[in-house]
Amino acid sequence: MSGWSALSTGSRSEMLRHAGQITANIGGRLTRQESRSWIDFVRPLWPGAPFR
Repeated sequence: MSGWSALSTGSRSEMLRHAGQITANIGGRLTRQESRSWIDFVRPLWPGAPFR
């Protein structure tokens, strides 16, 4: 299963919508998008985190 296929249809649609907003508002080309939860950002900064 790829990361893309693991996302719900609604999540995929939202990512595509956000990509369109970024392109329209900032210009250029979006080359990558990631779906990450808050713990993915916090875990490296939290020694002894219970979510390993």
